[in-house]
Amino acid sequence: MMCFAARKDDFAYPDYEGPNILNYTFCTGENIRDVFTQLADKEIWDGLTHEDVHMAHAIAASPIWNILPETLQFGNMTEASLLNHTDLIASPHLSEGYILLDETWQKHMGDLEMDPKRFQNMEETVNITRRRGFKIALTIQPYFATESLNYIKGLEKNLWVTQKLPGSKNRLVPALTSYKKTSSAVLLDITKKVARVWIQRKLHELIRKYGVDALFIDFGSTQDFPQHYNFGEILSSPDEYKEIFMKSIKSLGRVVAIGTTSATKSPKLPTFVSMSPSASTWESLQSVIPNILSMGVAGFPFISPGVIGGDFLVKPDSDIENIEYLTNGFNAVSAESAALRKLEVTGKPMPDRELYIRWLELVHFLPVVSYTYLPSEYDAQVVQLAQELKNIRKDKLYRYIKIAINDALTTGLPIIRPLWMSEPTDINCLKVSDEFTIGGYILVAPILMPNVTEREIYLPRGKWRDEMDGSSTKGERWIHHYKLKLNKIAYFTKLEDPT
Repeated sequence: MMCFAARKDDFAYPDYEGPNILNYTFCTGENIRDVFTQLADKEIWDGLTHEDVHMAHAIAASPIWNILPETLQFGNMTEASLLNHTDLIASPHLSEGYILLDETWQKHMGDLEMDPKRFQNMEETVNITRRRGFKIALTIQPYFATESLNYIKGLEKNLWVTQKLPGSKNRLVPALTSYKKTSSAVLLDITKKVARVWIQRKLHELIRKYGVDALFIDFGSTQDFPQHYNFGEILSSPDEYKEIFMKSIKSLGRVVAIGTTSATKSPKLPTFVSMSPSASTWESLQSVIPNILSMGVAGFPFISPGVIGGDFLVKPDSDIENIEYLTNGFNAVSAESAALRKLEVTGKPMPDRELYIRWLELVHFLPVVSYTYLPSEYDAQVVQLAQELKNIRKDKLYRYIKIAINDALTTGLPIIRPLWMSEPTDINCLKVSDEFTIGGYILVAPILMPNVTEREIYLPRGKWRDEMDGSSTKGERWIHHYKLKLNKIAYFTKLEDPT
């Protein structure tokens, strides 16, 4: 028996005054795959251009390098430290992909201009970075610090989300909140046409001035919104804000949003949605596959798994609430969550080497490869492994990732799939949660535990080629005690070539 109820509590969104209605639809089918296929969005392609799809392929082909003050020399983002860091990336022949700067490229969040003291000749820095083989992406937020260059201008143009002045019936004032390290900020009211036109113009100016190639949109969560607020136009839910914002920046021409921290529905390509930030722990590594599979089933086929090694560090003897938030980049958390993470550190802490290697192996089989910590910051063996994985991805995997991206556009099936999407009536496929396939073509079975060099692997029905030794084997069976050294990951190719 199931019981459903609707209840209105102290909902923070004041504009919604409608009835409390919950609608449920129960879907049935011969098996779980049939049910999923019925529900999947088969028109993701609608409104896309060939260039959008090509850009998504390019994002899957090359890594994203998250650049944060904490990862740079002396912990400060300047032109010199940025060029030095890109030189470290390029030196072991890894010079490709996007250099993604977090929001500290601005003096204050919402300036939408480079900090003039730290970036006096950014145009030349961008040119040098491009000559090294990289593209430049900037992180932006819809939050604007009250110290920012645009705050007063926004007041004059009525661009900010407002709230009623306490004690007044009609007077509206900007609704204040905090976000990350910005203690006083306002939120752009993207429901207003004047705000949409303004942000488009500002971003066009930013792109033209510095030669930016892409943007990354950091929304945080609705918990980061002001406590009380009113939009210019009523939304049925504050979550609609993200969708409107993403549509507003779709018109920026060649410059696209390569990623976002959150979404209520899958954004149009080439934007990938980031998984929630994770601690640099084995438990977090073990959660990557279940989380990416869950998001795929929930209707988000284009997922970025986050940075290799985790998004924030944890003391070996601490729990998850005694940490310092170190990484905003391709994954970002709310200020409220970040406030829980406190840890005094000195120097430059790094993820555990074995953990980093196993994470490195796993992520190279996922849609987007994203770094914060560099392989060269460990040793020559880790650099060599990174190069080997890069070649495997390029020579053996990229073809299948590209096919899976194209499949998702018309079938709604995720790029990374649970085994039951291949064999929905196989009880073992329904149970296995630490394996996955790339579009049903490549089966991946990584090591996700410390000090472990073997694992059990289940192969669904069919004929598979073991890419470790090239041997062929039949599926619908377990492989017991499969040996894997620290620098190896198990993967199998289904011997039924995709069309």
